[in-house]
Amino acid sequence: MKPSSVHDRVVAVLYQSSPTPSQGGIRKPAKPGGYRDSAADIAYALRQGGVSVVTPNSEADPARDLDWAFGDERDGIKAALDAGASLLWANTTLYDGHPLAEFANNVGVVGQSIALVDRFEDKWVMNQWLRSHQFPVPNMWTLRFLDVVPTVLPLVLKPRRGRGSQGVQRIVSRNDIPALAPGDKCLDAFVVEEYLPGEEVTISVMPPGSFVIDNRVRKVSGYWALPPVMRRYHRNGIIPYSGEVPVLDNSLVDHTSSRALEQLVSNCEAIAARLYSRAWLRIDARQDPEGVYRIMDVNFKPNLTGPGRPGRDRDVSLVAMAAASYGWSYSDLVTNLLQSQDWTLPF
Repeated sequence: MKPSSVHDRVVAVLYQSSPTPSQGGIRKPAKPGGYRDSAADIAYALRQGGVSVVTPNSEADPARDLDWAFGDERDGIKAALDAGASLLWANTTLYDGHPLAEFANNVGVVGQSIALVDRFEDKWVMNQWLRSHQFPVPNMWTLRFLDVVPTVLPLVLKPRRGRGSQGVQRIVSRNDIPALAPGDKCLDAFVVEEYLPGEEVTISVMPPGSFVIDNRVRKVSGYWALPPVMRRYHRNGIIPYSGEVPVLDNSLVDHTSSRALEQLVSNCEAIAARLYSRAWLRIDARQDPEGVYRIMDVNFKPNLTGPGRPGRDRDVSLVAMAAASYGWSYSDLVTNLLQSQDWTLPF
């Protein structure tokens, strides 16, 4: 069963076809391929779910990513609109001045608002915002203030505008921290946070909207979480980047409950509400020595790969894994995300 309004729109999926600009001397690294694999997964799954999808190649080959998704530069967006798209799925990294903003007043956009992503993909800014709203977070320092970092080790070094666990490393000695000279631009490119030794979990938070649940269309008025996914088999205390180790190999949906986990889920839903999140979020947390889950990262463009196309059975994202446990196929997931709210809201 699909909500009828899904069939009223023609969808095109965008991928990141050009690097993001530098922001304060910091550039978010591009994913190899610019999310075109997940963009193709999304477009293919939407079409399998009965949604009208336009593609760069009218006879798109399921095995070819670029047959299914348009680049997010101005020419790519215009090509999608010229092909008949009335709704653009922004499966890309957004930033202030993104070409999509030029078209947003005339077409629906699936994805977060540019202003929200531009501000809060900075891990230092996100950490300080969460702290200011009394959400539990690990202590964090920029490298410019490394002299006030306590001598307690280990620590975690991570890119300030990074992607998932890529480039994240556990620091067991101050000698492991990069030697940077005063004034070095790299001082602004990284943050250091306290290492949390406990269990790690990721929570996928859905926005308000209409969803097909138990084969019925239901209106959900608040933000709500899919089942938690527990992360296992860390390397040197850090979960390997999903491009190196598929999440199927180190993650497991957990249906058990505890007071600490229930509090985390409540916090994650409250975070989405305070941010007025326009789309789905993935929030990563880890327990401190007292068992409290502290928020390590808020992902505004979670990886959304999923099975369906040839050879993609193991390319399952954490969001898709949580959705499968909830009873949604990957096609159900992306169709529900498409339907989940009024995408004509300010972008």
